[in-house]
Amino acid sequence: MKFTTFNAYKLFKHHLHNLYIMKNESNLSQIQNSKKQDDEILNAIIIASIIGIVVILALILYNSQNKTGFSELYFGNYTKEIIDEKIYFNYSIANHEGKNITYNIVYKYDDDILEHESKFIEDKQKHVFEKSFNSEEGIHKISVEFINNNQTYEIHFWTVEE
Repeated sequence: MKFTTFNAYKLFKHHLHNLYIMKNESNLSQIQNSKKQDDEILNAIIIASIIGIVVILALILYNSQNKTGFSELYFGNYTKEIIDEKIYFNYSIANHEGKNITYNIVYKYDDDILEHESKFIEDKQKHVFEKSFNSEEGIHKISVEFINNNQTYEIHFWTVEE
């Protein structure tokens, strides 16, 4: 085989073609590696998202089971009518404790206990109490209180009888 310009050209062209193929194979390999890295990143994001969802659901379930309840104690008729030396008022207890409760209620007149009363109230229910006590001349404090779960609930008002 004679080494001619044409043969040199063919040989050069053949080497260029091989270089082009090698470069394309290298680019293809880089593209495949890049795609593989993208897939790994996407998988990691999906796994982290699933773990995050599971953790959030667990926290929601845990917190929904450990609710702390409360009770409401408030006056309804705050006019505190005094008729024939008696004071009339009403108040309500609302149970939001998450369970049925028997409330032990104490009524006080100037911090002296007038009366005790127990009332069973179902969860998510309220009861309105109508009360009346003898009133004397002067300024007096009338209070209603009960203790539930080591928490004292108390409401009061002042009367002025002349």
